[in-house]
Amino acid sequence: MPVTLRDEDVDALKQALIRGQQDVDSTLTALNGEAVQRIHAGLEGTDTAVAFDEKISELITQLKEALPAFEALGTFVVNYLEKFHEDDRAQAAALRG
Repeated sequence: MPVTLRDEDVDALKQALIRGQQDVDSTLTALNGEAVQRIHAGLEGTDTAVAFDEKISELITQLKEALPAFEALGTFVVNYLEKFHEDDRAQAAALRG
């Protein structure tokens, strides 16, 4: 099976992962921001306040856990492409002798 890796595909994925990471960062900022604090204050003393806090905390934890995956996948894809090009050049050089 022929292997074809296009630099622009790798770059597109890398850029999408960067944007995704930025979106997660922005969401985390919002979840820790004034709007959420005001909602919490508005719900203070209710059962809903406890459930709201639990869900916000759960989401913050999940997003923080997901953040490294964006960078890890981006690094993997870029490194894989670089290694692919290096191996291709080495194989071509070896064939040329």
